[in-house]
Amino acid sequence: MRLPICWLKDFVKCNYPIEEIAETFTEIGFECEEILEVEGEKVLDLSVPSNRTDILSIYGLSREFATAKNLKIKNLDLEDISIENKYPIELKSENCKSYLGIHLRISSKEDEHIKKMLKLMGRNSISPLIDLTNYVLFETGQPLHLFPYSSVEKGIVVETANKKVKFNALDGNSYNLSPKDLLIKNKKGESLALAGIIGSEEGSSKDSDKEFLLEAACFKNSSTRQSAERINLLTDSSYRFQRTIDPKGFLIGAKRYLWWLNKLGWTNKVETATLVEGKKERARTITIKTSEINSRLGMDIEDEKIHQILASLGILKISKDKDGKWKETWKIKSKKGLRKGEWLIPSYRTDLSIPEDLIEEVIRVYGYSNLKETLPKIEMSASSSDDFFHIEKSLIDTLVSFGGRQEIRSSLISEELGKLGKSITGNKGLKILNPRSEEKSFLRNSIVASLLRGHENSRKKGFSSGWAFEIGKVFNDTQELLNLGLIAKEEEDGVRLIKNLIEDLALKWNSSVNYSESNTGPFLENSKLSIVSDVFTGSLGAFQIEIGSRKEIVWVCELNLNLYWPMPKLKINDLPKHKFVYRDLNIKTKNSEETKKITSLIKSLKIDIVEEIFLFDVYKKKENWNLTWRLVIGDGQKSYTDEEINKAMEDFKNEIKKNNILLN
Repeated sequence: MRLPICWLKDFVKCNYPIEEIAETFTEIGFECEEILEVEGEKVLDLSVPSNRTDILSIYGLSREFATAKNLKIKNLDLEDISIENKYPIELKSENCKSYLGIHLRISSKEDEHIKKMLKLMGRNSISPLIDLTNYVLFETGQPLHLFPYSSVEKGIVVETANKKVKFNALDGNSYNLSPKDLLIKNKKGESLALAGIIGSEEGSSKDSDKEFLLEAACFKNSSTRQSAERINLLTDSSYRFQRTIDPKGFLIGAKRYLWWLNKLGWTNKVETATLVEGKKERARTITIKTSEINSRLGMDIEDEKIHQILASLGILKISKDKDGKWKETWKIKSKKGLRKGEWLIPSYRTDLSIPEDLIEEVIRVYGYSNLKETLPKIEMSASSSDDFFHIEKSLIDTLVSFGGRQEIRSSLISEELGKLGKSITGNKGLKILNPRSEEKSFLRNSIVASLLRGHENSRKKGFSSGWAFEIGKVFNDTQELLNLGLIAKEEEDGVRLIKNLIEDLALKWNSSVNYSESNTGPFLENSKLSIVSDVFTGSLGAFQIEIGSRKEIVWVCELNLNLYWPMPKLKINDLPKHKFVYRDLNIKTKNSEETKKITSLIKSLKIDIVEEIFLFDVYKKKENWNLTWRLVIGDGQKSYTDEEINKAMEDFKNEIKKNNILLN
């Protein structure tokens, strides 16, 4: 934000060297980045915190300087407005909080002072009328707009576009607007301005016009910010409206504009004025004693000094009279220590809401350098280790050692990705109240959904890589969850790879993995398996993605982790005196019903010297199921001959064949 020194002196009488003025602003939180010289005048280029919209104006900066130097500031000269509400204005959206329309007749002429001040602010002169609206914007921080009255004589309507439309702006560009963008329209439905951002060609005044409608309004900051970001357009107006501006600033701006019309001697006449307001802002107060301010700061600043600092910033200590009306009492000398009172926050200080904000205001002006340097008296102790960090590191190291590629994606996703995530995990996506964009409007509810989208985009761009994983937080209605997502291609035996990985992870926590068939979710038919373990639960399944004219199958797995740290010691069973012998048998099936029948049969079999029979692997390709059963032969007490082992295997096969089951 630029500050011409000559403009500062219009409100504060001062003769300080330019270097001292720059240093003062830096000390109170507005660093001077550069001292410029424009048109023979000194200009400060100051950095402005994003939450301080009150100092996006010459008058706001002048108030800060006057407070820092304990100087008086000249009040803004304003022209009163008679609100008659004869002109029709309709507010059809809550994104417009207030709208003031003033019907004016103006005969303007060029003014060298205004043109010079605009040049000092880095802006070129356009026309006398537009120059004056820009001048008042820089002076008060309130954007204004002049409509030619011929285009709005029947009235104004403020509403959202409600559909996708093209908007021809006065900068010569055409913008594609969304249904949520806020527009200023006339009664014919013609779009005259994109609210708070830029006007249209039809809605902009020309030198030949003599009759106008002056717009002074307050638009919702989130609406302006989202619209400006969507069309990638930043103007002096949107730069202010997309922050939280003074809800009463529109009146100050309009009254200042009318005062300047008289000051410049331009012929003007106010025909009528209409004000339409939504829900009115309540007076904001903060309660804190001066003794508490000193206690928090560890200082002993005099009460009157605290009063002076806050009052100079427009923050007054107040109380209510018997009728319940506010009255100023900060000048009244109080007894020792102040009773618990309230401080009335001016409407332009939208950044103040809690007692700590007032404490910061006091020390900011009083001087951070005056703070006493004392060490806090606290007992130091070593912090406990972060279990989550150790678990995450252990998982990453393990998966990377198997050749995996770690991916890290944003926790903010689109609504479309949220719907896919819900179908995978069952968690409903959580919508953010004030998202920066539609693509980042939900908290993610699935890791796999993001992995799938990333893999699909990479393959469409021609990139090819091995399997990948991500560990991160997902969200449901009540809590954050730690999930692991895995993705691998079918052509690289993805299902077997993923099974080996999760079984190895379970083994590290002395657990095993159980699989069961499931038909829920968006996976390919008969490909989904539910996964249950002591330390995680989840699902495994296949997706088909389209890459141009080709189709590709990938296997994905999402696990909700319930791991603990430190990892348990690996259980090592005593070695048997005699080795067990393992034999595998592969069975093909055509459908899930047949698979269930085979599983039930095998679990019921009792074969001599066979200790255990369990399903070792499941592999599905197209419509065929391959089930691999493992026989554990022996009892650990003696060794068996090859003939005995082969006989047990033949007995098992014969039992299978009796039930008309085909072996590979």
